Parts: sequence; structure tokens; C-alpha cells
Amino acid sequence: MAGDVGVLQAGWLLDQADDDPGVRHNAALALLAAGRADPAAVRAETDRLLAALDDPDHSVRANVCVLLGNVRPATGRERLAAVADGDPDLDVREKARWALGRLGW
Repeated sequence: MAGDVGVLQAGWLLDQADDDPGVRHNAALALLAAGRADPAAVRAETDRLLAALDDPDHSVRANVCVLLGNVRPATGRERLAAVADGDPDLDVREKARWALGRLGW
């Protein structure tokens, strides 16, 4: 239960698009750690994670790609494929391709 609260808080920070990219980056990192401990709790936040793929900060988008690859949600493959093909940042595109590989694409 306590882990779920942390996941919800980190998801909320991503969802609220805090003006500070460092806050959004740290929220994505917190979700990465939570995803290792409880993938199902993070998987429940898939909609927020997919929305964070539009974040203006490349490090947030890259971390979210890795997170999606780690927790393997049932949805979002098409969105990750679009990121892999069209994100302006090479690192984000590479991480999206890695995530797609983890998802069986």
C-alpha cells in the first residue's frame, strides 16, 4: 500500500507537468525504482506514462521509455513506436526502440 502511494505521487508529478524539468525527471526516476519493486502498481499508471512521452524534457521521455519497457504494459506499443520513429532526441528514440523490443515488437 505505501508503495502504491509513492507511485501515485510520482505519477501525479508527471501528470501535472511541473514547471521544473528536474522535478519531472526525478518523478520518472522514482517510478523506475518503483517499477522494479512493484511493476503492477506502475503498470496501473500507464496512461500517465504514455502522456509523459510528450514531456518537453528529453530525459523525462527517455526514462519513461525505459520504465515502459521494464513494466511491460498491455497498451502503448503504438505510442512507443511513434516515439521510436519521430522523437527529436536520439537517446529517446533508442530507448523507445529498446522498450519495444522488451514488449515483443
